[in-house]
Amino acid sequence: MPEGVGYGPQNTASVGLNLNIIGTHAYGYSGTVGIGAVQNTFYPMLEFTTGNYYTTAKVQIGSATGSNDNHEIKMELDNTTVMLAEFQNAPQEFAYGYRPWELIIPPYTKVTLSMANVAAASSNDWYMSITGRIYK
Repeated sequence: MPEGVGYGPQNTASVGLNLNIIGTHAYGYSGTVGIGAVQNTFYPMLEFTTGNYYTTAKVQIGSATGSNDNHEIKMELDNTTVMLAEFQNAPQEFAYGYRPWELIIPPYTKVTLSMANVAAASSNDWYMSITGRIYK
């Protein structure tokens, strides 16, 4: 077992809303999520609460479908929107991911990263990941 990693279940190969910690590293993978066709309804991609550490992290998003629809990504810290971006006519290069957001996340903070269709008539598949380092 690597130094800093406890014994027992580590949840190392998971996808879902949560943040995973291994030693001094943190990561989360949403998996491919179908963002519903209901316009302006935000669907959580990652949602977690940090512990007694702060995190430097990068958030990466991408589309599995490369549609030409408009989407928004929103980041909330303790239910306050701190970042909001709209991607208009999301091109095929989203299949390879979009430039990451670089973040500092404070201790004991609820983090919600979500996406919405802004002007889309169909459901589209997106993914989101967060990777970073924790400091105690």
